[in-house]
Amino acid sequence: QDQLTPTRQLIVSPPVFKIAPGAKQVLRIGRLKPELPGPVERTYRLVLEEVRATADIPENTVGTVLRVTQPVLVPPLKPLPAALDWQAKRGGADDLVLTVSNTGNVTARISRLRLLQEGKLVATLDYPYSVLPDVTRELPAWNGGVRKAKTGRPQELRRGLPTHQTTEQAP
Repeated sequence: QDQLTPTRQLIVSPPVFKIAPGAKQVLRIGRLKPELPGPVERTYRLVLEEVRATADIPENTVGTVLRVTQPVLVPPLKPLPAALDWQAKRGGADDLVLTVSNTGNVTARISRLRLLQEGKLVATLDYPYSVLPDVTRELPAWNGGVRKAKTGRPQELRRGLPTHQTTEQAP
């Protein structure tokens, strides 16, 4: 579970804006105290929330508000290649729990994970997933909810450009 902590290290301009239907709005994000890049990527999450006046919501209706989050990443001085360590263990009769640790200094982006057992593709998980530097995460359990794969393509890891490809074997 990600822990979000408010910060005053970034500034967003404009801080409040109105967008007409079909229109676009450009936001500028800057750091209040410019500093040299560090050894590890700095990660932030920008949270945009719709503010609605109660007068805009008709009586006896439910009003919904839009909330969008977007990562803001400040690259390190010397980015290193993706460094993911994987572990797989049984979580139940048919469940396989995958744990991934990012020992690199930048966020790793996983777009597709394919599971091989004895050299054969048994399942795939198409789920965009990010693992921050120096973080260990547990991926969703592989069970009956995972669709069976039809092709033999390896796992795809995206960490900026280019795309790195690796294949993980199940125990």
